[in-house]
Amino acid sequence: ASVASAPMDIAALLDPQVAEILAAGPILGPLSAEALPASRAAMERLADVYVRTGAVASTDHVVESSDGTEVAVRVHRPIGVDGPLPAIVWMHGGGLVAGTHRLDDGRFDRWCPKFGVVGVAVDYGLAPERPYPGPLEDSYAALRWTHEHAGELGILPGRIGIGGSSAGGNQAAGLALLARDRGELDVAFQALVYPMLDDRMTTPSSAWDVPIWPPVSNDFG
Repeated sequence: ASVASAPMDIAALLDPQVAEILAAGPILGPLSAEALPASRAAMERLADVYVRTGAVASTDHVVESSDGTEVAVRVHRPIGVDGPLPAIVWMHGGGLVAGTHRLDDGRFDRWCPKFGVVGVAVDYGLAPERPYPGPLEDSYAALRWTHEHAGELGILPGRIGIGGSSAGGNQAAGLALLARDRGELDVAFQALVYPMLDDRMTTPSSAWDVPIWPPVSNDFG
């Protein structure tokens, strides 16, 4: 085989700290219909690993989606900060088929005090049980709820943004377009963190057999 066609050594590309964490294991294996229940359970356990600092107060709420589906949201607010704050409505990662809004407890435990924001984490529905456009409508309902309850949540109405990581970035991007098209809800900004936006996998790195999220998992998601 030529050098060009030789398998890519992914391990050599990993940041040393990331490599150390992966070596400590266990990590999620390739995703499939058969592996999905175990992957979901693992991500639920992962949500309980982070030890919170006590600097953020979190409250749980239930939002009704457009078809009557109940959607859990968790609101995070820095303790000891008075007055209304900007907010970000956030969608979690998990390949569109797994994950929970509780995975972002650690994110907002750090972000809320550092940036002076309120975080609204959305537990949107997952495929295949809740197909498109269900999850997107769930996220839209959470954004609407945040606007409608801005006063009681201590949020500045004109400074509500949206964001998400991985599959949550997919949701946030779609939510920005939906909010634009419907013209009902303002979006102050969008923050897309390694968003899952393109299913074509035509770039060289999309074919790399990487840990956590190899091509077979991406194709399944």
